[in-house]
Amino acid sequence: MDVRIPALRAMINVVSGNEHQTQEMIDAGAIPALQSMMKISQETIRKEAALIISNIAAGSLWQVKVDIY
Repeated sequence: MDVRIPALRAMINVVSGNEHQTQEMIDAGAIPALQSMMKISQETIRKEAALIISNIAAGSLWQVKVDIY
């Protein structure tokens, strides 16, 4: 059974929460994992990963700067 989509949807729920929850996902290494998901051929997985990345990018300016630079 492929658990990637349910796992990504759970991540969406977490990063849709408050700044602390989003930061916990960042600290747990979500960004490198999501980068690898963006390389998968299955479109649904790429869409879910892109949604998570966009929610992280919409976080606080500090969070965005820390992970991009």
